[in-house]
Amino acid sequence: MNKKQKKRALSILLMISLIVSSISAKPIPAYADSSEGSHSHYSSDELVEFYFGTEVTKDTVYSPDVGYGFTTVEYLDPAPGWIEGVYYPRKPMVSHSSDYVNAVMASSDANENLDLIPGFANNPADNGNSETGEADDVNVVSGTAINVVSETVAADIKANPVSGPALGVLEIGSIVWTETESSGYGVYTYENTSVFNVDLDNADYNVTVTLVNPSDKEYTAYLKAEDITKASGITVAPGETVEKTITAILVDGQLNLKFLASSSATQESLATRGEVYVSKVSIVRQATNELADKPTIFIASDSTVQTYDDYYYPQSGWGQTLYHFFGDFIEERECTDCDYSQAQTYETDKVIIENRAIGGRSSKSFITEGKLDDLLEDVKPGDYVLVQWGHNDATYSRPNRYVSVAEFPEMLKYYIDGTRQRGATPILVTPVARYSPRGDGTFNSDFEGYRQAMIALGVEKNVPVLDLTGASIALCEALGVEGAKSLFLHLAAGDYDGAYAGGATDSTHLQYYGAYKFAQCVAKLILEYSVDNQLDTLKSYVKLQMPSTVPETVSNLVTTTVGATSISFAWDSADGSELYYIYRAELTAGMTIDDIDFTQAEKYSVSPVARYTDKNCESGKEYVYAVRGFNEFGLGEFSNKILVSTKSALYKFDFDNG
Repeated sequence: MNKKQKKRALSILLMISLIVSSISAKPIPAYADSSEGSHSHYSSDELVEFYFGTEVTKDTVYSPDVGYGFTTVEYLDPAPGWIEGVYYPRKPMVSHSSDYVNAVMASSDANENLDLIPGFANNPADNGNSETGEADDVNVVSGTAINVVSETVAADIKANPVSGPALGVLEIGSIVWTETESSGYGVYTYENTSVFNVDLDNADYNVTVTLVNPSDKEYTAYLKAEDITKASGITVAPGETVEKTITAILVDGQLNLKFLASSSATQESLATRGEVYVSKVSIVRQATNELADKPTIFIASDSTVQTYDDYYYPQSGWGQTLYHFFGDFIEERECTDCDYSQAQTYETDKVIIENRAIGGRSSKSFITEGKLDDLLEDVKPGDYVLVQWGHNDATYSRPNRYVSVAEFPEMLKYYIDGTRQRGATPILVTPVARYSPRGDGTFNSDFEGYRQAMIALGVEKNVPVLDLTGASIALCEALGVEGAKSLFLHLAAGDYDGAYAGGATDSTHLQYYGAYKFAQCVAKLILEYSVDNQLDTLKSYVKLQMPSTVPETVSNLVTTTVGATSISFAWDSADGSELYYIYRAELTAGMTIDDIDFTQAEKYSVSPVARYTDKNCESGKEYVYAVRGFNEFGLGEFSNKILVSTKSALYKFDFDNG
């Protein structure tokens, strides 16, 4: 018997044993208390498999004693809608049942479709041995039960359709539709279906779902784990077997899997039942991430923290400037394990900072979009996760984002438990202030309810809390009503190129100086944390740079490159400088560099580093430049002045295209 024949024989024996004995599932891993955030170390992967249609049947309804099985989720009542400015969607009704699960039996209804399944007799797509020309008695595609039926067994099933056994597959039905509330900002997908649940340790898992199609019509499926879409657009043709592996991040002690038929229905009345066919579910627990040489500081937050492209300068988030306070900078790079471009990595000689913040998200939508899952999958023992939410949670007009103050702690617990389960330290950061001055020169705390909820939760769960709300308000008040505008996107037209060439009056988002100063506040709060020793190691990495006087005088201002329309120059870093103000004047006929006096001049531009390129020059012109350092105490002395002449274009060409 050759290798191929042995494989077929083993497959036939496996199918016979499944049909006759209904082999039970492999023991599932011991499951943890779903409410705890304790860390467990797993040194190797662990596997559990469920064969649908044989060991898992329509009667396999979830029970805590068994640890796996189906429940049914339905959205039967209409959405309450907008009530006092808040939108309330439909509520799910959960029952211990398998109402949307059907066994695929060898009944008369299925006779015509049996030939479509690989391995069944008379299947035109698989009726011969490609090596010997003999008729195949089995077609092994993936090793699943649906593909290991011998010709004899198939013939017996077709001869006895009513009493024939299950075919190693379950039909999972679903009724899916979306609803969009009246403002257009809240879009909800509702899925009436039966969910497969497995009690497991809180860890990371690779879940492989084997989909088959014993019907005569193609179907398209999508898969959810923990109610997060993990794979979509999965097309399964008649007779085809498709395996899809997804990653599930468990925080609550139970894996919830949905197998759903894709739907374009935009209201319940248009939704029809669709079916997918599941043959097997394999669950592999991933080995625990190992301690690294450097800890990583992950940041989960919104647009006040996010990294921005150069086009949006000076808009910045404090997450993109935090590296300034953690040692010597090495490099910035894109996050390699994150699927959105805003996520950036900053490495210093002491730590790695992964800024996973992204605009428009709240504590809820960051979870439902799978972004927290993506973050937790990369968290290692010894890491830290900074969590700042509140700005978008408070936005009533965006229902998919909105989280009430009462619901806010429950969302944050997911971050806390998920982080601790993976051996890392969660840190709550209260929302950064807005430019919100009162008439007396003090500033409002616009998200006070969320701030207090974080502080209370920190006490309840013994989680470090950095009160950035308080620190950022104090900084605004120290700078004064006018001075605090330098922290936010209050920009005059012409100050910058790119997105803000026309200016801006934005009291929520930050310009570079604000991002730098608020990141400095975060670093200072870490150093000042004294409730317990949870941040002692992190404190040792902080290199706080706090000015006590105006900056030193900028020195050694020199030209680096000169073109026809741009000039680049650099200077020595000045102690105490947090920004550099650039001054420029154009010489006219008869003037010299000595005629230029910048003492009463407005700044031309700013730079966060000790170099600058002026791209708004004209060829054949002479320009004079000087630089001053800036911090919260004021401006330092002017640097030396430099005179630079742009190059003249040697040739000009006129093309007549007429």
